[in-house]
This record gives sequence, C-alpha cells and structure tokens, in this order.
Amino acid sequence: MDIFIKHYEKVVLGLFLLLLLLGSVFVLGAFDRSKKDLEQKKQGASSMVKGGSILPVLDTTRFTAEENLRDTRKNITIVSTVKDDPKGSLVVPHRYIKCLSEKCSYLLALSSDTCPFCATKQLDLGKDSEEGDDTDGDGIPDLVEQKYPTFLNYLNPQDARQDYDNDGFLNVEEHRAGTAMDDPDVFPPLGNLIRSIKTFRRPLPLQMRTVDTYNSTDKAKWEVALNYFDAKSQRQRSRTLLIGESFMDFKLIDAGFDGEGDTATAFAVISPTNDPNTRYRLVQNLTVTYNDVTVQFVFLANRLREYQRLVFTRFAMVKTVGEEFPLQKQKSTGPYTEYYRILAADEAKNTITIGRLAAPKGEVNLEIQVPLYNLNDDVGLPNTAPIGGGDMGMPPGGDGMMPGNLRRQF
Repeated sequence: MDIFIKHYEKVVLGLFLLLLLLGSVFVLGAFDRSKKDLEQKKQGASSMVKGGSILPVLDTTRFTAEENLRDTRKNITIVSTVKDDPKGSLVVPHRYIKCLSEKCSYLLALSSDTCPFCATKQLDLGKDSEEGDDTDGDGIPDLVEQKYPTFLNYLNPQDARQDYDNDGFLNVEEHRAGTAMDDPDVFPPLGNLIRSIKTFRRPLPLQMRTVDTYNSTDKAKWEVALNYFDAKSQRQRSRTLLIGESFMDFKLIDAGFDGEGDTATAFAVISPTNDPNTRYRLVQNLTVTYNDVTVQFVFLANRLREYQRLVFTRFAMVKTVGEEFPLQKQKSTGPYTEYYRILAADEAKNTITIGRLAAPKGEVNLEIQVPLYNLNDDVGLPNTAPIGGGDMGMPPGGDGMMPGNLRRQF
C-alpha cells in the first residue's frame, strides 16, 4: 500500500496510456469498416447502372438547343418566366427577340418594327395585339402599356387604376372597353359608371284597417278605413273611403271578408289610378308590397376613396324596373347626354340590367349588366399628372366634384 501511494502518479499515467491505446484501436477499426461499406455501396451502384435497372443512358442527340439557337430561319422569343424578376436578366432579357436578318446576331425589343443595328424590317409579331404578358398584373398587357409611356409603365401595377384623361373611367376600364385612355372626349358608355346597391319591393302607402258594413249587403254603403303615413305630420293616419273613391293615387275597387263570424278578416282591393289593370289585395294588419321591383344604385361621379360618402349622398338613385333616367357628361364640344332604362333586376344577387336608349322613350341599343358596388374595385388612385392638371375627380374650372364634369339627372 505504501508503494502504491508513493508511485500513484505513475499508475494513473499508465492507465491513461492504456485507455488511449484502446481508443486508437477502436477508431482505426471503425474507419476500416466504414471504408469497406462505402466500397460495397459504390460497387453495387455501378453494377445497377451498368445493368440498366435504374435509369436509361441519356441520348445526347435529342438536345437541339444549340442547333435551334444557330438556326437563323427561326424567330426565337427570349422571355423571362420569373414573375418576381420582371426586368429579366442579362442572360434572359424581358421581351427581346433575335433580329430577322441572318447576318445580324443582335437582340432587339419585341415591339421594334426595324432592327436598330442593321435596319432590317421585322415580322409583325402582334405588337398591336391586346394579348400578351402582363408583368405587373394590373389588367393592361405590357405591349399596350409600352404604347403610352407618358402615364403607363408595365412595372407599375397602380397606373391601371388611375384616370389619366380625367373622364371618370379608370385606365384599365378604358382598355377593356377599347376607348382611348388619353382622350377625355372618348370614353365608354356612361352606364358603365352605375353600380347596384340593393333591390327590394317597396310597401304600398295604404294599409287595410277595417270594413264597416252598417249591417247592409249593399257594398256601395260600406265604408273602408285605410291607414297611411302622413308625411307632413310624420304620423300614421286613417282615411275612410267608399268603393269607387280614390286616394293617394289609388282607387278602391272592392271590399269584403274572408271567413265568417268572429273569425272573418276584412280585405280591400285597390288599383293604381294610372294603371287600372294592376290590382292589389289589402288584408287586415298585413303590409303589401308593389309588384314592381325597386332598385337602388349609385352613379360613380367620383372615383377617389375620400369622396365616396359624398357620392352616395348626391348620386344615389331609387328607381323601379321600367323607369328611365338620363346621365350627362361635359365634353369639350358641350354637354353630352345618354338615356337609360331599368330593364330587369335580380333580387337574389342584388344586380340590375340597364339599357341605353337611342332617345328618350326610345329603343334599347345597348344592354349593360350592372354589378354590385365594391369599394375596393370601384375606387381609383390619384393621378400623378392627369390631362388638364388637378387630381382625378377634381378638374380645374369644373364642378369640383365630378370627373370631367360628369352629371346625372333624374
């Protein structure tokens, strides 16, 4: 024990060296095993590829990209397929094409009619077509936006929702309609500025109250009491009529009872004085609505978001199906008026159909499906430099409210 105490340092050192030796032997053994496993996997993969059990050998003769690039008989359009990189890249420029000339190897813009390097006239590749790439996704194709560099840019998605010519229609709306975006006197039909709010049936102004027979079977002696709302006093009032008399543009046609005894319910039949063929049957304590559908809609006299409350205050209309109304806009040559008629209404979808008339009370020459008002879709963005100056919807010298002095009359 004394010897161990005296030489404990040597004993500890010996044990440490023994452990180090054993660890080295273990590491070398593991390395040899891993090396053998890798060699076996490599040999197995090589044998499988040679046997054709995984992939066939590639046929290099099928790659003809280089041949196509060198074939000058073909027009190769080089476009960027990455929407996040609308400007393209050095290798893949956006909307460029190889010159038609076999002697010219330069790329030129797809919209070019003539090569700027060799003056060779290029093929018509649909430069006037409205179809094509829409890099900024604003609804106006790139080729169309490149025609109007003053106020459109194919990399700016906001310019489509501006109104450059200040005629009340957004640039994208005029593009879809095929009208000039830079001419305030050329615009789509004014009915395209109508938006539906809701459809409903208005209640009749008269409501059945009682029928007093005075114990007589002679209906000429019966008195029919009708309730109505007095706009002057803002109260409900009652009016007694005999059959054949008129009140509030309605004529009392008939009266009677449904059932017998204490359970009998009084009714009356009225007809509009201007439409005797239409009949309404009034029942006690029951509100009856007009047959015609009533529509509420708004004329978008201003497209800016901050003016929408004022637009709804001044330019909301309520009409029944069949009614007519005019819309007016100021052109450089004077007032311009269009006449419209409510043709139909979809009560389930709250949408309406209007027709443009050739003249007041005239024939319909254009039908327009009026969509529901949508704040996000129907408002525009302020112009940076509109024709005539000012902001969209605020032309100088005009009404100060309506784009291009748009007006409606009803």
